[in-house]
Amino acid sequence: MAGLSTASSAGSKIRAKDTRPWWTLLQNPRGFVLAALVLSYVWRWHDITPGVERLRLGAVATVLAWAFLVLDPHLPQIRRALRLPYIRFLVLWYLWMVFGTIGALDPSLSRDFLWSNYFKTLTMLFFIVGFADRIKRVRSVVFLHIAGASVVAFYYAKSGFPRTWSPVSMYDPNDLAFAFTTVVPLALFGALVANGGRLTRITPRIIMLGLTTCAILSQSRGAFLALFASFALVFLRAGAVPQRVRLAAPLILVLVVVLAPSEVRDRLMTLTELEADYNSTSETGRMEIWKRGLTSLGERPIAGFGAASFGVVDAIASGGGRRGGKAAHNSFLQVAVESGLVGLTLFLGIITSALWRLRRLRRRLKSAPMTHTRETVLLVDMLSVSLVAYIVGGFFLSQGYSVILVLLVSLIPGLETETPARTPVIGGRRAVAPQRTGTRNRSHV
Repeated sequence: MAGLSTASSAGSKIRAKDTRPWWTLLQNPRGFVLAALVLSYVWRWHDITPGVERLRLGAVATVLAWAFLVLDPHLPQIRRALRLPYIRFLVLWYLWMVFGTIGALDPSLSRDFLWSNYFKTLTMLFFIVGFADRIKRVRSVVFLHIAGASVVAFYYAKSGFPRTWSPVSMYDPNDLAFAFTTVVPLALFGALVANGGRLTRITPRIIMLGLTTCAILSQSRGAFLALFASFALVFLRAGAVPQRVRLAAPLILVLVVVLAPSEVRDRLMTLTELEADYNSTSETGRMEIWKRGLTSLGERPIAGFGAASFGVVDAIASGGGRRGGKAAHNSFLQVAVESGLVGLTLFLGIITSALWRLRRLRRRLKSAPMTHTRETVLLVDMLSVSLVAYIVGGFFLSQGYSVILVLLVSLIPGLETETPARTPVIGGRRAVAPQRTGTRNRSHV
């Protein structure tokens, strides 16, 4: 993350030269399908309106996506992405889990999970890397992602910030708060690059504040720690963010906590008394779950017990048969137990190589005389912060197979196309790289 530290004209305004709104993405048929994938896979908009889930919009989006991937696969972009380490690690991890179903504790459970869940995430991965092959399209996907989060956050706030359920069926409040924390840095990016009328500029700021508020009022301590890490990173290391915004970032978090109801503050204060917390004292708390998980990992350290099997493993380790087991509440332990140390190595390879490539990309873009370079640097910074939020929040939740990680990783190849070619040094000065021109006409989004 050291690459985030170099400031670029602190305090200056960042503005994109392409001022067309992000929703022009929907004018492209491929972009429309991508929107359906993100809004159904990640934010599950079909769960918000009663009866709509029967239409199986996620399945329809999957079929349409594969129709495009078969008829017009954008193979050059996909092949280029497959040469990148984080994409290779992701695909290899999935193949390793498929291989692991052979000796899984419950082979049918693992196969069903991989087919119904992770197959969809790979569909989204290949579709995004084939479509979002340049900064303007990556930017559109980011704004689409922010829009999806904002609608779900609105319904969550409208419901009174419930602690036992959420508007999205597959997310409990802790999972939903975790998802919001990974979007907050991207919403900050949106707030900094937004231009146009006053409403256009203010809306991303309201969304960022709303997502932060929803995450805090959910009373999820893991989400709070992820937010704390994100705002701290923006304050200390995100040099592309104007200085006034970097100074304001921690104040926003403090303000939201101070203005929160007393029960929220009391819940967060338990972070200072972990010895007395149920996670440390109860058989169903995280510490005991993690101990049982680590012990079970010793029985199958190479390939693990198979995808989606942690609950069964925990139930057996607890002496209660194969039912009643707890979730891992730790993404890294979840991955290790279910796919072994090999799977954990591949999983860590996805995250570390993505952060490394973002750091490397930022260094090369920092002083490059290319269109959108400064906006790209900011987006690189905020994607890095979002990945850190995923790491911190995922340490306390079972988010090893989160579609959010796949979405974040799938955006990076499109940014890597903005990397300028190295130019020769002439007369003691580096020559200015010429602007790239496409070899064919592209539809603009």
